[in-house]
Amino acid sequence: MYDSMRCLFLSGAITLFANLPDVLELPGEKIGFGALLFFIIWTYMRHVLPKTQAEMERKNNRIAELIEEVRHLNTLREKDHQTIVSLLKDARQKGEQP
Repeated sequence: MYDSMRCLFLSGAITLFANLPDVLELPGEKIGFGALLFFIIWTYMRHVLPKTQAEMERKNNRIAELIEEVRHLNTLREKDHQTIVSLLKDARQKGEQP
């Protein structure tokens, strides 16, 4: 949610500063607004984006770990299933033999 708020704020700030020179109609101010817009984007790319990528990489690593755990649990479930089947076969064979 915090990342969503930052992205909304960034997109709102970019939209505001990109349209502000047209609203004010001051041709000399376009250079200043362009520099400000560049500074906002540069700050975002330098500070926010690497943290977001690192968080996504950490989450992807955790997902990979969970997938491995699920595979291990599926293997254990298959072994348990085979054990139950063999125990049932043994119980049936012992029940049929007098």
